[in-house]
Formats: sequence, structure tokens, C-alpha cells
Amino acid sequence: MSLNVIHEGLPAGGALNKLVMSNWDPRVLRPWMDDDGRCFYDGQAGSVRAAMAGTATLRKDEWLKIDETVIEVAQNRLRGIRDLQTYGLVKNLPGAMGMTVYAWETITDLSGPEANMDMVSRARNERLEYDMESIPLPVLFKDYEINARFLAVSRRDGSGIDTIAARLATQKVVQGMEDRLFNGWDFTYAGYTLYGYRTYPKRNTGNLLGSWTASATTGVMKLQDILNGRQKLRDNKMFGNFIVYVPSTYEIALAEDYKSESDKTVKQRILEVDGLVDIKVSDYLPNDEIILVHLDKTTVTLINGMDPTPIQWDTEGGTRLHHKILALSVVKFATDSAGNCGLVHLVAP
Repeated sequence: MSLNVIHEGLPAGGALNKLVMSNWDPRVLRPWMDDDGRCFYDGQAGSVRAAMAGTATLRKDEWLKIDETVIEVAQNRLRGIRDLQTYGLVKNLPGAMGMTVYAWETITDLSGPEANMDMVSRARNERLEYDMESIPLPVLFKDYEINARFLAVSRRDGSGIDTIAARLATQKVVQGMEDRLFNGWDFTYAGYTLYGYRTYPKRNTGNLLGSWTASATTGVMKLQDILNGRQKLRDNKMFGNFIVYVPSTYEIALAEDYKSESDKTVKQRILEVDGLVDIKVSDYLPNDEIILVHLDKTTVTLINGMDPTPIQWDTEGGTRLHHKILALSVVKFATDSAGNCGLVHLVAP
């Protein structure tokens, strides 16, 4: 294999120093070695850079196999996060590993236009007011080990690297991402708090007509719950598309007949509601709680600093090598200048 190698070398020192020296590019923590034991890492624009001898434990094809496993697990498990990506509600943040807080500017709105027949009268000259809001940027990660003996056996017999540990570690990370999307984070940094769909203080709240698992709650009542939630969105000037999340205990309720001897299920009838793009089951919602999300950046944005990524992490002066699945992804919630919010949280009484 022919390599285009840039001989600048991997930054020296521990993992954090390597990140700092590379402008927080996680690829410096993914060194690989060729068949001759020479070490490299991938650089910008497809380039390959020489790394210090002894810094790599995996070959390029082994990293690729781990990558494939991480991507597969993330695609299967990240339901709510994937929806934000699907509908374009993402703000990519290069170099986010080098930041602790993400800040953005908010502005007040202007009043409506004025009307007359001659446009001579002077309109009100209004001044926009600016403010700053911030959220912290924590990192989610899970360590795992690659057994050196088993790795050597896989190379000798050609069976390929065993990725079960990477799979399990990725599952833990993406489960954490999904859980925090719905339930928020359990810590505060520098006075800033990260909320979830269920915990954002400015969300709209209300009651369901009854638990969807109760026999007395009919399909018509379940439909009315969704219509009531949509009305709360419209009352908040949120007229675009929205998505609904229900707990896993409601999955059977969605599959029941909408009415006695109906040719439609409850889910099929609910999906006919104007503006609703989908209704999905979430394992991270408690029983008898439903979330409606207005699919617009005025409501929610995924701040994506790093998708789940496998890296090699050294400690004790580089004498011990570990492996991690690392992700940096948080959610920013917002309201318009009048305080209107595109989140609705309905709970059974």
C-alpha cells in the first residue's frame, strides 16, 4: 500500500497534550501501525502523518472494523438524536473538545409594521436588545479493553479483531446520549444547566385524558390527547411540523384498533393529524408521559462536537494504553422573543 506521509510526527506528551497541539482533533488519538510496525495517524484532507514509534496498538483495518461497529450501534440506538439529525436541527461545532461552554446571542423582536395612505408619518424607531445565553459542553465516554493476546490470535488466524467490547462501550455512550436528550443532565457547570425534553423549565405542560394503558382510555381519547398537544404548540405560534414520543409501555396501545372493528390502528389514525411527521416509542420516557417537539431550530438544536468515536487514550506517561468511546453532543433549547416554546410535555393525571 502506498502512503502519502507527512513527517511532522504525532505531538508528544499525554493524550490531552496531543489534543491541544492538534487543535483538538481526535484523530491524533487514533494511531495505527502498518505491517512493518511503523506508526501513523490520519490527518487533514486524507493525508497520513507519521507517529512516534510504539504509540499504536491497532492496524488501520482494525480501526475501520471498530468504526463500523460504532456506527452500526449508534444508528440502531440513537432514535431521538437521529431525528434531530434527520430534520436538520444540528449545529456542528468543530474543535468542541477545546471548549467548556457554548454561547449564543439572543435578540428581542420588533413590533409589527405600520400602515397609512401616505407613509409620511414617522414610524417608531425601535432598537434591538441583545443578550447572551450559554450551555456547558460535557463529554460522554466509556472505557474498554482490547486483550493483546486475543488480538494477536485474530491476526494470526485471520479472524479479525473482536469488537464486542467496543460494541458494549458504544451502547453505553449512545444510551447516555439518548437518556440525556429526554431527561437532561444531572450536574451544573459554572452555573449553567443542561436540560432535556422533560426538564426544560419553559416547556408547555398539560394532562392526558387518561393513561393509554388503561382499558377506559379509548382510541378517540388518545387522538384527542395529540390534538390537545398540537393546540398548545399553535397557541405558542409553533405552526410547523412536529414529532411525538411515547413511552415503551404505550407501544401496544398504539397497535390497538382505533375504534371497535376499525380498519385502522390508533397509530395509523394519529399519523393522519396535520403537521405530525411521526410518533415513536422511546425507552427513556417514564410511563404515562408524552412529548411533542416542534421540529425547528427555534425550539431545539443538537450541538454536535463529536459523534461517538473510538480513540486510544494513554495514561501514566504513556506506559498504559486504554481505549475509549468518546462523544460530545448536547441539546440547546430555546424560546422566541415572546417566550413561546415548541415543547409540550403531557402527563396522565
